[in-house]
Amino acid sequence: MSQSSAQPDVWPGLRPIDRRLGSQLVMDQVLALVKQGRLAPGDRLPTEQELVTLTGVGRATVREAIRGLVSLGIVQTRAGRGTFLRAASHDDGDHTMLPLLGSDRVLRDLVDARLHLDPEIARLAAERATLDDLGRIQEALEALRTPAEEPDAQQRNHVALHLAIVHAAHNLFFSRLWASFATFMSESPLVAERTRAHERSFDFHRQIVEAIARRDAEAAEAAMRRHMTDTAAMLQKEAAAADQQR
Repeated sequence: MSQSSAQPDVWPGLRPIDRRLGSQLVMDQVLALVKQGRLAPGDRLPTEQELVTLTGVGRATVREAIRGLVSLGIVQTRAGRGTFLRAASHDDGDHTMLPLLGSDRVLRDLVDARLHLDPEIARLAAERATLDDLGRIQEALEALRTPAEEPDAQQRNHVALHLAIVHAAHNLFFSRLWASFATFMSESPLVAERTRAHERSFDFHRQIVEAIARRDAEAAEAAMRRHMTDTAAMLQKEAAAADQQR
């Protein structure tokens, strides 16, 4: 990772925000700079005081925003040096996906890729999952079952379940591919809208998890394929409806 500082003309992308909305809008502005390609891995973010001045919020709000970006794996803090945009690793999201979050075409490509990959991942998880893996998968399913108070929490829980299944497959390349999937699924408003609207997907996830827990590789593969086929059909239906409105 390089340790260069971002160019000064990046900072006009940061502006005063509504203090009532707090840290989320600070995070959104930093993510926007990444999506626009105005921050690259290794670039240093403005200092805490600079963010306070540029956004008009307090230090506590800025610190909360930085903690949120750290938890997403977008930035890392280095004692005495500042906060830097991270390069993606095999366990993190992929920053190259950030400019594509609003693309319907990319969403269709994502579903197409998952339709081919995810059933095999589920099969491997049924064959290879450790007891710890099974515990994490079950915990993630229970989190998805429980109604979420925060608007975006349901989508985070959805991604967490699939990541737990991917990790249980114990395949480095599947994990790396899914890092890109997870970035898009976690951050894209297109995915969040469909997750909230497509509540019956929980039953698909329950069937997948139950098959993995039984070590039934064929059933896990089939359940995941049904889930992804249903998702693909939903997108095709929405695309056809959109075409009719044009």
